[in-house]
Amino acid sequence: MSKKNKIVLACVMGIMFVLSVVLYFFPRHNYSTNTTVMVEIEDGVALRGKLQPTITVNKSGEYVMIMDWMDNEEPSFITGIFVTDGNGNEIFSGTGSLARIETLPKKLSKGKYRFNIEFLASPEAFDAFAKQHGLDDEETVNPVASDFYKDGTAFMKYTVSVRESGQQFTLAMLIGAMIVGILLTVIILNVSRKGEACSQVYDERQIVNRGKAYKYAFITMLIYMVLLEVCYAAADFVGSFKMPVDNMTLILVGILISVLVYAIYAILKDAYFRPDDNRSFLFGFYIVLTVMDIVIGIYHVINGDAVKDGMITFFGCGGLLAGIAMAILIAVVIIKRVQDKRSEADEQD
Repeated sequence: MSKKNKIVLACVMGIMFVLSVVLYFFPRHNYSTNTTVMVEIEDGVALRGKLQPTITVNKSGEYVMIMDWMDNEEPSFITGIFVTDGNGNEIFSGTGSLARIETLPKKLSKGKYRFNIEFLASPEAFDAFAKQHGLDDEETVNPVASDFYKDGTAFMKYTVSVRESGQQFTLAMLIGAMIVGILLTVIILNVSRKGEACSQVYDERQIVNRGKAYKYAFITMLIYMVLLEVCYAAADFVGSFKMPVDNMTLILVGILISVLVYAIYAILKDAYFRPDDNRSFLFGFYIVLTVMDIVIGIYHVINGDAVKDGMITFFGCGGLLAGIAMAILIAVVIIKRVQDKRSEADEQD
């Protein structure tokens, strides 16, 4: 390994060590409790009125509240839940038959928080709860009485959690991981090149074609962003329509499409690889990355992380999208190799 690569590798190891130490010693303030109850419904009334589990937050800060009763059997009633602080002020409310509700980060003060759980066994009880807590139609699900509300019993488990959001910590870790990835890429590219580093550079024809590839990628990104803005404007105009994909995923898709435009054009014009690149090594590296991304993506899909509340999420499908893009890149490289071999065979004949 060259001295340059050793220095880069030392930087990578140093950053990974610092990130590991920060991750290990970073203080976490997470709180959780669960309760189980047999709910009996008779003549459209819950014989047991409500539950009130509490959680004490020991440090002020930004927290995400999670309320989960998704893994029960389908109950014949709606659960209404609202959260109050130590002064009795309501800070959140919602409803659901089977649900896992995760709030946006909220600033919580040190103190006790009560999760008030009510069993709404009739349309009238549901409407009263929604009116009392100011819930609109988009925040509630009120099924038709004849199809849903019935007498009977249901064994229910409710889990409530308050977790420190740690957005700044997550951002710092993400930036650190990106730096490590860039440095590792530098090492891999240096290792993949034959002979002395930078012994050969792109020739004039390759430079011209790479410039065209960059231009087409930029134009593609520009068109994508314009179309995206049109979609957002149309959604705002319609009002009731919401984009089924979160913003981070939409940004990733635009980046991947523009990168693919650049890479495909450059590969087909023999302007992607340098003359001194070890193409077999890089091809194998791309295959490893593709398999890793697709496996991670499939794992998130199986776990139900790809779609949350009817919306495709970045953390659930980002890896799968990156894997698909890498697979397309590999396919283009293979096609180009086949074309080159056929051209060589035709010339020899």
